[in-house]
Amino acid sequence: MEQNTKRSEEVVRTHRPDGRPGVILLKREYDLFCSFILSSVEKSDSMTLNDLLEKAHATLEGKWNGDLAWKILQVKMDLEARHLLEVAVATRKRHAFTIKLTRQGLSRIRYENQVAEWAEKD
Repeated sequence: MEQNTKRSEEVVRTHRPDGRPGVILLKREYDLFCSFILSSVEKSDSMTLNDLLEKAHATLEGKWNGDLAWKILQVKMDLEARHLLEVAVATRKRHAFTIKLTRQGLSRIRYENQVAEWAEKD
């Protein structure tokens, strides 16, 4: 994580699955999109990128400046690079790609849910 000296807000540099450096996003946006993507994929058996983007527009539209789909895509690629998500080719349709949680991704979402539960109790 890097410090953005202009706004004094924390920023995150994302990673890409192909090893190239990603983009810089505000940490609060990154954390929100990360939690949104992981929880959405966890709740769905077979979520495609299109399904994820439609759900993001229905849920988050109007709350963020800029291109919501672009930010969701950047965070999704970062989660792939960090091995929290994987993209799998559907068995019946070769052109259909589904997004699935890896073991690390499932562990992370369970941890976040547990922390949120503890916070509610306090």
